[in-house]
Amino acid sequence: MENTDTNEKTCEHCNYFSRYYTIFHLQLNAVYCGLCFYGRGKTINIDKSCSHWEPALQEKKRKDSARSFMRYVAKKIEQIALILEYDQKSTD
Repeated sequence: MENTDTNEKTCEHCNYFSRYYTIFHLQLNAVYCGLCFYGRGKTINIDKSCSHWEPALQEKKRKDSARSFMRYVAKKIEQIALILEYDQKSTD
């Protein structure tokens, strides 16, 4: 089970951590490890921690930005769907 407490000092909630993802059956799936950007960088499990841990202060900002961008993309997809629907009706 994934940790949901963002105050816990694990790599998952560290400023230097970037999680790995895989694509399986056309879905993006979070992997239980990622890359630590402190120093040379290395692959680590999300539940580990070290003396270089810093809180992921940008996490909320990144998520808000991603949500905003997804809303923008969804709106564009809706517009494309309307155009395709109109084109389909005009060719029938």
